[in-house]
Amino acid sequence: MDGIFSQRSLMVFFKKIIFFVFLFLTLLFPKNRHFGPVVDIELSYNQEYYISAGEDGKIYFCNTQSHEVLNTFNLETNLISNVSLSYNNKFLAVSFNNNSIKIFNLENNSSETIYLENNFKIKLLKFIERGQLLCSTEDGNVFLWEIDSTANSLELVNNFKSSKSKIINTKVNSNKRNILSQLKNNQFARWDIGQTKQIEFIEGGNSYSSNFRIHGGDQTSYTENESKLDLVFTEETKIISPPSRNFFFDIPYKYYDFDISTDGSKIAIATDNNAIIVWNSNFSDSNLFLDGHDKKIIDFEFSNDGKKLATSSLDQSIKIWDTSNGRLLNSISIAQDWGTKIIFSNDVLIYGTYTGDVNFHILSNNN
Repeated sequence: MDGIFSQRSLMVFFKKIIFFVFLFLTLLFPKNRHFGPVVDIELSYNQEYYISAGEDGKIYFCNTQSHEVLNTFNLETNLISNVSLSYNNKFLAVSFNNNSIKIFNLENNSSETIYLENNFKIKLLKFIERGQLLCSTEDGNVFLWEIDSTANSLELVNNFKSSKSKIINTKVNSNKRNILSQLKNNQFARWDIGQTKQIEFIEGGNSYSSNFRIHGGDQTSYTENESKLDLVFTEETKIISPPSRNFFFDIPYKYYDFDISTDGSKIAIATDNNAIIVWNSNFSDSNLFLDGHDKKIIDFEFSNDGKKLATSSLDQSIKIWDTSNGRLLNSISIAQDWGTKIIFSNDVLIYGTYTGDVNFHILSNNN
């Protein structure tokens, strides 16, 4: 009898220990903390929600005001590389390191998987306009899918290229209105979303015309020219050169990362010496030189109104800059950690860290 009582007491004792350990871990690691680096954060189109994804395979669907976790997706079988929400918050797109993309219908819990034929890493995955999903890979391919929300079907609309040089990276600004591609020749190619574009490119010594069909509000335009033709460069694709480092000779700055402002006018680049240069690609305004990081810049993003730029670095800091004059507005120190992904939500800066935290910094009128 004493033996049974001792066993029961021991079991109760261990259960209490397990409960308090669980309670401690719950307090120490809130629900939206990832166990591993935060790989992506995105704000919904109506700015009511944001999603964060981590290397732990978890995606948190959160309320922007309260930061409450509304839904959790556990995708531990594959390493996540990018996430994106559709304009109506009906679809969630997730790309993985095995070169696949999974699209979840959040209304009926169905899903569809796209397997890319190449073995290159997916670098960008963004919903643009009402029902189109843009994807770019490390080898420079850029794909555009049309999603039929009624039939729950996918259609590959286009695979487009620049006429000037091979694309090596692509980004979309926060309002999803401008596509900016980094070219191998150090220039940029910019596409403005809102009308059908005909993009001409050279491949294997031949020149071709490729149709890039994009929405213009609720209407969709089409072109049908897929024929071989003589290359005539048009202004449909805007080619932009980075600022020159030499007044007398055209020697452009080399850069390893870039971003584009919400209105599509300003471009920021991270140069080889970890400085930021911001310039207006539409007008000949004075360039801004932001020199505040002494280690590699991990991520940077323009605010929703384009008046601020946030930069995160391996130097364990996040800095907020005024894009009108280059003044440093604020510097956030992250002890023993660094920001991996930054987004703006009006007056709040949301950033994920390498150790898995999702943190928030309220911006005042001054910072």
